Amino acid sequence: MKLLQRGKDISVSVENITPFGIWIFIKENEHFLSYKDYPYFKDQTLSSIQNVQLLHGYQTSQWDGK
Repeated sequence: MKLLQRGKDISVSVENITPFGIWIFIKENEHFLSYKDYPYFKDQTLSSIQNVQLLHGYQTSQWDGK
């Protein structure tokens, strides 16, 4: 997760994890990743799901495949 200093906006963060999928926030937009469409996340640990990074400052995210 990329955090900016002194109260600035967060570029990308995991906002909520539900029984149905994951809500992520990327550059002022919220997105839902359902486990149906993204089954990889269903069996992941909380820490691995929260380890999200914004690539090159664009709306492309990646997770560290632990």
